[in-house]
Amino acid sequence: MELELETGRQHQIRLHMEHLGHPLVGEKVYANTGASGASAVRRQMLHAWRLAFPHPLRRGVIQVEAPLPEDFERLLAKLRRVQPRTETRRRNPLR
Repeated sequence: MELELETGRQHQIRLHMEHLGHPLVGEKVYANTGASGASAVRRQMLHAWRLAFPHPLRRGVIQVEAPLPEDFERLLAKLRRVQPRTETRRRNPLR
């Protein structure tokens, strides 16, 4: 799933996903059910693979990308064995 933040509010993704009935895997604070997979992983499965923001002094945008952590890759490999992924239009390392 790909989400785009509109503000930098702390906990925004976690709270909104829980409200929609899709808590983050590993979420222990806001998840109301055991469906979050908290017992299966040691941390939240939330990763910013790309960040972009205006440079504070120069014109232009600073953009950085980060590969998925190894524990994400392992979990995704397990999940893909259970259910095949669907193709999407945008490039995202989570897919």
